[in-house]
Amino acid sequence: MKNFISMAISACLAIAIVGGGIYLMSTSTEGTAVKVPVPENVSVSTRVNNRDTYPVQPMSPSVNAGSTITKCIVNGKTTYSDQPCAPGIRSQTVELHDSSGVVSPNAATVQAARQRIQAEMTTEAIAVSTVSTGKQGDPFACAALSTEINSNDAATRNRLDAYEMQGLRIRREEVRTQQFRLGC
Repeated sequence: MKNFISMAISACLAIAIVGGGIYLMSTSTEGTAVKVPVPENVSVSTRVNNRDTYPVQPMSPSVNAGSTITKCIVNGKTTYSDQPCAPGIRSQTVELHDSSGVVSPNAATVQAARQRIQAEMTTEAIAVSTVSTGKQGDPFACAALSTEINSNDAATRNRLDAYEMQGLRIRREEVRTQQFRLGC
């Protein structure tokens, strides 16, 4: 009974302390907002919580896609500008493309990736057909694999470091793959 009463008192005190902290924080920040001057070209659209809000206007790029900019290299430092470089400074013209932040790979890179993926798929298919052992639906093999998964699951409930847990995950995946191949 004593333990229950002390727990109830502790819970009430904790709630009171947290509630008091929240109250103090909310009252201490009132009236400290910085008033931002309204730019002349922006009209105030609404008022939220007694503060002016402005419509969001997307930024327009100063240089459009398809145009060029100049790359200037001065004392090993590179700068980009839409104006020409000063006389006597190494410069290079750069053409801008509309990529929306994504640069597509060239055709050779795409073709090499497709060939690599096809080769990996063929290798994995060969590995699948050679790793399969036992008869289809072999009850003894299926029981042994189920037992191994159960012991593996039990081991993961113990306190282990990340390396050991990863090893158990990998082994469980291998056993589940064997079960699938056997038709368990």
